Amino acid sequence: MGCIGFGFLLLFFREKLPWVVSFLLANGLIMGMPVLCLHAFSELFATTVSRKTSAFIWLLGMSGVLSTYFFDTPKQFAICSISWAITLILAKVYAVIQRNRRFCATSMLALVKLVIGGMALALLLRGAISLFGDGAMVAPTARSLPPIGALFMFGLFVIVSSMGFFYMVHERQRFEELESARRDDLTGLLTRKAFFEMALGIDLLVPAEAYAVVMIDIDRFKSINDAFGHSGGDKILAHAARMMVNLIRIKDLAGRYGGDEFCILLRESSEADAAILAHRMVNEAMQQMVRVRDDQNSGFTLTAGYAARCVGLDRCGGAESINAVLERADQALYLAKRAGRNQAIAALPAREIAALMGK
Repeated sequence: MGCIGFGFLLLFFREKLPWVVSFLLANGLIMGMPVLCLHAFSELFATTVSRKTSAFIWLLGMSGVLSTYFFDTPKQFAICSISWAITLILAKVYAVIQRNRRFCATSMLALVKLVIGGMALALLLRGAISLFGDGAMVAPTARSLPPIGALFMFGLFVIVSSMGFFYMVHERQRFEELESARRDDLTGLLTRKAFFEMALGIDLLVPAEAYAVVMIDIDRFKSINDAFGHSGGDKILAHAARMMVNLIRIKDLAGRYGGDEFCILLRESSEADAAILAHRMVNEAMQQMVRVRDDQNSGFTLTAGYAARCVGLDRCGGAESINAVLERADQALYLAKRAGRNQAIAALPAREIAALMGK
């Protein structure tokens, strides 16, 4: 806001100021506005933007201005370079907001995107007119519709983008607070309640989705607590959780089901996919060492049971609920523990359990 306000102020006092101030400095400040806007939105959404790229686009915009100032080329080139460079930066701002629309998918976000898009199109047209049409018609001081419209769009952009930015800051903070409330403090995984809410949401919104569930338990966790205290046990819990997260995809769900028990839902996956993950987790755990005290490390092992959701009408009378799939995976986990732990076992198919219950 400071760049755009002070830049335009220098432009309109050009007759009373040196040209280096009213032309070179003024346009440099105006070009700084979209660059700062891009970095502000990028930092808000923790998106990396290359400063070299920003500097290059800024210099690209200033190239026409510098050419006019030092070599007395027509001002049309300065207007075109500034307009098209700002258009390019606004396109990058639009892309950053679009990628992070999940944080604040509201009417305010739609308005911000509309104004940014309108501003970019207006500047694109302004650059084309200055280069291929009547350049004097789009000069900032001309008394014609294009510069008046551009000035109006700049003002609207400053107001809406600023309001939208602060609104998005608020929405991002609210999103993070809600996300934090859904996470277990120790492991960073979903809480049991949050896991069930999201899994039930899949059942309701995507009733035919085939997913798999893996139930995981840390073997003899009470003995770990007895040997190293609860702080040592907490370190192993946190380490095991990080290992699990590193082995699953972003779209999968991982939750802390109980004290030392975890649950993973693999979206759009089969029993074979669950088997690969479960066995990999068991094998990975055997190779892990955790520093539970300053002078002491400890290993741990996992036991897992897994089951795939049955969705066929002819096979199981309709799609299984998350509770039913979890129950089968939990039964498989119990069998794996009885068989000696440190292994992964598949659950009985849903139709076989139904047949057994029928008997």
